Amino acid sequence: MSLDFSPSVPSRVVEIFALEFAEDAPKSGTVTFSLDCDLRHPASGTILAAGSRTVHLVDGKGQLRIFTDTAGLTSDHMTRQGDPWGITVKKSWQSHPYQIRVPAGTGPISLAEIPAFDWRTQ
Repeated sequence: MSLDFSPSVPSRVVEIFALEFAEDAPKSGTVTFSLDCDLRHPASGTILAAGSRTVHLVDGKGQLRIFTDTAGLTSDHMTRQGDPWGITVKKSWQSHPYQIRVPAGTGPISLAEIPAFDWRTQ
């Protein structure tokens, strides 16, 4: 997932702020965002290439610009159940990753505000 999206593919900054459980101390570690398959945005002729980016938290904070869930954005791995793409989020302090889709918008959004996405329930 590139940080430099073309203007034809909407994106927004995802902000991360993490604290230690039961303390007010910032959490250290990383958050890795992964796209498992290429996505196509036919309206702009753009392909978003599969890949990963890792954010190293500094004082519990970090950020990354990620493309938003845009109409017409489709994966190379469509299934009969629908379009199963999602961005996998893996926090270094958790054993299980989860998937998200960044909602459309113009300003920054906190990772804490983005619900887990399960394409099987959509």
